[in-house]
Amino acid sequence: MAQILFNQDFNSLTEAPESGYEDKTADNKMQWYNYNPETHEISSKQGVVIVVKTFDGKYAKMRIVNYYQGNPAEYNQENKSRYYTFEYVYQPDGSRNF
Repeated sequence: MAQILFNQDFNSLTEAPESGYEDKTADNKMQWYNYNPETHEISSKQGVVIVVKTFDGKYAKMRIVNYYQGNPAEYNQENKSRYYTFEYVYQPDGSRNF
């Protein structure tokens, strides 16, 4: 189960939300990025954090940093897509604290 938080600083999120998790995030799956139809660039939105609650009650938070191989500083159409760079924190003790 997961939820997507907006306008949230990744490092400042020190506790997973208590509720609001959904089995499906299909409605929100495209809300983590911006798409430029002129250049076809996909760029991560700032302030988007995905919080996951695992089947056994553990929590993780993640943010997608880049969509292109090698996490390039600048986009060009030669960048290979679908090579996600992400940052995450996993809390294995079952508490909601990160």
